[in-house]
Amino acid sequence: MKLLIGNDHGGYDLKVKLVDYLQQKNISVTNIGSDSTEIVRYPNYALRVGKAVAAG
Repeated sequence: MKLLIGNDHGGYDLKVKLVDYLQQKNISVTNIGSDSTEIVRYPNYALRVGKAVAAG
Protein backbone atom coordinates (compact mmCIF):
# COMPACT_ATOMS: atom_id res chain seq x y z
CA MET A 1 0.00 0.00 0.00
CA LYS A 2 1.20 3.51 -0.78
CA LEU A 3 -0.24 6.64 0.78
CA LEU A 4 0.10 10.33 0.06
CA ILE A 5 -0.23 12.73 2.96
CA GLY A 6 -0.92 16.41 2.50
CA ASN A 7 -1.44 18.85 5.34
CA ASP A 8 -1.28 22.48 6.24
CA HIS A 9 0.30 23.98 9.36
CA GLY A 10 -2.66 22.95 11.50
CA GLY A 11 -2.17 19.27 10.69
CA TYR A 12 1.59 19.12 11.04
CA ASP A 13 1.75 17.59 14.54
CA LEU A 14 -0.79 14.90 13.66
CA LYS A 15 0.98 14.16 10.37
CA VAL A 16 4.27 13.51 12.17
CA LYS A 17 2.60 10.96 14.45
CA LEU A 18 0.62 9.38 11.62
CA VAL A 19 3.63 9.02 9.31
CA ASP A 20 5.66 7.44 12.12
CA TYR A 21 2.86 4.97 12.87
CA LEU A 22 2.37 4.03 9.21
CA GLN A 23 6.09 3.56 8.61
CA GLN A 24 6.26 1.23 11.62
CA LYS A 25 3.60 -0.84 9.82
CA ASN A 26 5.79 -0.88 6.66
CA ILE A 27 3.35 1.30 4.75
CA SER A 28 4.93 3.59 2.17
CA VAL A 29 4.11 7.24 2.82
CA THR A 30 4.82 10.15 0.51
CA ASN A 31 4.74 13.49 2.29
CA ILE A 32 3.29 16.28 0.17
CA GLY A 33 2.35 18.46 3.12
CA SER A 34 3.87 21.22 5.18
CA ASP A 35 6.95 20.32 7.22
CA SER A 36 6.41 22.89 9.95
CA THR A 37 3.80 24.74 11.96
CA GLU A 38 4.52 27.93 10.01
CA ILE A 39 1.26 29.26 8.54
CA VAL A 40 0.68 28.10 4.96
CA ARG A 41 -2.28 27.99 2.58
CA TYR A 42 -3.88 24.54 2.51
CA PRO A 43 -5.15 24.79 -1.12
CA ASN A 44 -1.55 24.64 -2.33
CA TYR A 45 -1.08 21.25 -0.67
CA ALA A 46 -4.51 19.98 -1.72
CA LEU A 47 -3.62 20.76 -5.33
CA ARG A 48 -0.32 18.87 -5.04
CA VAL A 49 -2.06 15.81 -3.60
CA GLY A 50 -4.78 15.93 -6.26
CA LYS A 51 -2.23 16.13 -9.07
CA ALA A 52 -0.22 13.25 -7.61
CA VAL A 53 -3.32 11.06 -7.31
CA ALA A 54 -4.42 11.90 -10.86
CA ALA A 55 -0.94 11.06 -12.18
CA GLY A 56 -1.15 7.64 -10.56
